[in-house]
Amino acid sequence: MSIHHPSLDFKHEYFIPLHPRVLKNSRRIVPIGGKGPDAKARHVSIPSKAANRFMVAAAGLFRGMELPSSPIDEPVSLRMVFYGPWAADNVLPDLSNLYQALEDVMQRVGIIRDDTLVDNHDESRRVRLCVFCPHRVPFKSGPRKGRLKADCGAKGKCPYVGVHIRLTPASPEPARLLALERFAEATAVVM
Repeated sequence: MSIHHPSLDFKHEYFIPLHPRVLKNSRRIVPIGGKGPDAKARHVSIPSKAANRFMVAAAGLFRGMELPSSPIDEPVSLRMVFYGPWAADNVLPDLSNLYQALEDVMQRVGIIRDDTLVDNHDESRRVRLCVFCPHRVPFKSGPRKGRLKADCGAKGKCPYVGVHIRLTPASPEPARLLALERFAEATAVVM
């Protein structure tokens, strides 16, 4: 039996038309302090320039949208679909790393109070746009003549890139069922 609270009736959807950027793996290490002859500089990790530009641009786009009147302060289910110009022969960015930049931005602009409130990322995924791009052209010569190229050549200017974001209340029911299942497994082993 789950308890329903009326304040948890919300659904927010956004589309950010930017090339998805990874925050975690594109960081820079910079020295802080250490100006004097005997002073030691401490090194800190900051986002890459590309990740920083992405976060600033995403924050500006969010601020132009209809946002909650106050930050969401309840556990949320966050679904993100990342549409990127990733060709079939390219390595995809790690999905968990793609979440971080946008979660930080959503916290900064006041959509969620804290990104630790994200309970799950159910149904989130990456979509390789280049695989389905209608603008890919075939090779004109060589051993691959007639086969489609891996991408259309417009990776930096692809008009289809972006991230579709949906926030809904996190249901405590799946977590409760998983906990009960785990407790049953643990007690079965003990007996």
